[in-house]
Amino acid sequence: MYNLLTMSTSKSHRFPLLVLFLAVVAFILLAPVRIPPATAQGPQVQGPFVGPPIIPVSSVRAGLGRAQARPPEQLDLLPPQRRAQAFAPALSLTDPVRQSRKAITLMPAPIQNFEGLSRIAWGAGWPPDPNGDVGPNHYVQAVNISLGIFSKTGSLLYANTFNGLFDGTGTPCDTTNRGDPIVLYDQLANRWIVTDFAFASSAGPFYQCIAVSKTGDPVSGGWWFYAMVADSQLLNDYPKLGLWPDAYYMSANMFRLSTNSLVSTRVWALDRNAMLNGLPLTPVSFDLPCGATCYPSLLPSNLRGALPPSGSPNFFASIDSPNILHLWKFHVDWTSPGNSTFTGPTNLTVANFAMPCNAAAIFACVPQPGVSPFDWVDGLGDRLMMQLQYRNIAGTESLWANHTVATSTAVGVPTGIRWYEIRDPNGSPSIYQQGTFQPDANYRWMGSLAVDRVGNMALGYSVSSTSLYPSIRYTGRLASDPLGILGQGETSLVEGTGSQVGHSSRWGDYSAMTVDPVDDCTFWYTNEYYATTGGNWQTRIGSFVFPSCLPPPAPPATVAPTPRPQRCDDAYEPDDSADLAHTITTPQWHNFCVPTDQDWVKFKARAGWVYHIKADTPTNFPTEPRIELYVNGNLIAANDHYFGNIAEIWWWNNIGDVTGYVRVTELKGRAEGGNSQYTLSLEEFKDKP
Repeated sequence: MYNLLTMSTSKSHRFPLLVLFLAVVAFILLAPVRIPPATAQGPQVQGPFVGPPIIPVSSVRAGLGRAQARPPEQLDLLPPQRRAQAFAPALSLTDPVRQSRKAITLMPAPIQNFEGLSRIAWGAGWPPDPNGDVGPNHYVQAVNISLGIFSKTGSLLYANTFNGLFDGTGTPCDTTNRGDPIVLYDQLANRWIVTDFAFASSAGPFYQCIAVSKTGDPVSGGWWFYAMVADSQLLNDYPKLGLWPDAYYMSANMFRLSTNSLVSTRVWALDRNAMLNGLPLTPVSFDLPCGATCYPSLLPSNLRGALPPSGSPNFFASIDSPNILHLWKFHVDWTSPGNSTFTGPTNLTVANFAMPCNAAAIFACVPQPGVSPFDWVDGLGDRLMMQLQYRNIAGTESLWANHTVATSTAVGVPTGIRWYEIRDPNGSPSIYQQGTFQPDANYRWMGSLAVDRVGNMALGYSVSSTSLYPSIRYTGRLASDPLGILGQGETSLVEGTGSQVGHSSRWGDYSAMTVDPVDDCTFWYTNEYYATTGGNWQTRIGSFVFPSCLPPPAPPATVAPTPRPQRCDDAYEPDDSADLAHTITTPQWHNFCVPTDQDWVKFKARAGWVYHIKADTPTNFPTEPRIELYVNGNLIAANDHYFGNIAEIWWWNNIGDVTGYVRVTELKGRAEGGNSQYTLSLEEFKDKP
């Protein structure tokens, strides 16, 4: 077991000589072997290739140990390989699925909202590549090129560089980690997977460094370390990782540093069962060489919630302007690796879009306040953004994806987030719904989305303009919202108060939205921002939840009326439960007699109409009402703020013709008899977001 207080900063290489001998022999003698596939692959696909066995090193320390000092400064990490634009774009196009209006109902406010790692404390250059995942008791965040383990209330339990984390492999994974980190929580096994790439020389070889926790405790449970040679000559840039029952699936852009040219896209299946048990790992891979066409930045699907059907392949996806989403299937056969297949692409037609910033070839693309256009930041609009989220909800399989789009490839055109739901990916895949969130002239980019157990979706991203410092916000939709609409209004996780200057305009290269395995409802999001103009990027970690995903509250009718003095009753008493609710006549006067008082009203809500419910109190009264709206026994909306003397809810009825029940209570638990009055009113509008 690891002990956080007793780890030595020196590297330990105390593993058996036999293991070292076998590892050296495997590295030198066993090159990946091509096995003819049992069935035809997709066009341009080469493989399967079966790699040499990679023998893991068991952590021998009693804990993760004392944190290493911040890594040496790097002026700029390797830029992600950009693609050439594959078509001659029009100067402008119309986005047919753009959502140009913000929703009235706000997203839930953050539950947790705390600082993550920062450049000045743990970072090494630009961009930070902030991402992370959540488990039962921890949030694990990675940035270039360090790892932070937090409690779920924001306490930093451990931080270290990747060089300080990896130990004993005898490879560059121990000493020269270079970045592009990824963190995944394996909900099926209660384990953590952390990975990045490493190399000692630009001539290679190039490694993928993979750490797998031995238990669900990432601080004290121990780790297995795998140093996989991704290629002897080509850099495995922008690696992405996904969880699936039969393997961890990975992709990377393989390019030659000497010419900065993309050579191929490579995908791997990593034996999950072997890695969870500290056994030798034999990877299976395929290549998609770049020729007349190229499929860079493939994303593997990442499982959350219920399992896919037995034997289901993992899915990979990429996008091409002006309107194509490519879908691939990777099926690995660990018994007979030669039977493994990588098939596709299935090309799905999506709504037209342009890859912004000349297909992301121009880094200085997204404006910031107070800086010249040379210090605008990277839009990275040529690829899908992590994760490719897989959900199986009551037998309905879906993939969810997002990327940054614009109506022109020119710099200076505001960007938005395009998102998709793909249904039946292993049958007859189709675009079930899609939309572009671009409700105003601000730039939104660097998105990440996830879906909870009932089908609600949350999307986090960066937002900026010439008058808005880069900030972290999120929006989303309920499963009941109209298709293609993010019906829950944009909410801020943190508003930036500074711009980035210098450092090659790098931003991102990604962020991460994930779902808590404890309830499969609570979303966790991390991204970067600046508190002051300069070069010290900071990160933020926050959580929130849709009330409709949580178990429904106890039936309001079970709450017994509270006796109170007759002198402060209002004309609507008794109204202490939903069963006693009066039909609202607006406006109407109410009063809180005791702190536990509650007032119920009801109204008929018409489908598609917008309802404004407001509690207005005299300015010299202490009352702070809380308003809750229930439909079909579920809490639909609530105010948890009190502005001046007004509390209110805006609700767009996208459910149907229903009866709405409103409960009003005193937010602070205060009541002063006749000084606790408020006026309740209801307005309706024939409108929609």
